[in-house]
Amino acid sequence: MEQVLFLNGNQPQALIHHIMQVTVNGQNRELSPEITTAGNLLAELKIARERVAVVINENVVRRAELDNAALADGDTIEIITMVGGG
Repeated sequence: MEQVLFLNGNQPQALIHHIMQVTVNGQNRELSPEITTAGNLLAELKIARERVAVVINENVVRRAELDNAALADGDTIEIITMVGGG
């Protein structure tokens, strides 16, 4: 989905923001243009990265790569929370 900003009267400006449609843990979500990586997504959702595993399109993302793991329109993302216990 694209969002055109009208900054000057009714004339659309050259700046177009792309809102991505993704699926996160089985739920459809729209991501704002700032959310471009798995790390950004975790921050937006206020999820601490220390106790989660992230899978994008059936590919596990290493924790060290979360800030480099680019998201794309149509991605399926699973965020799995680690739970300790005994």
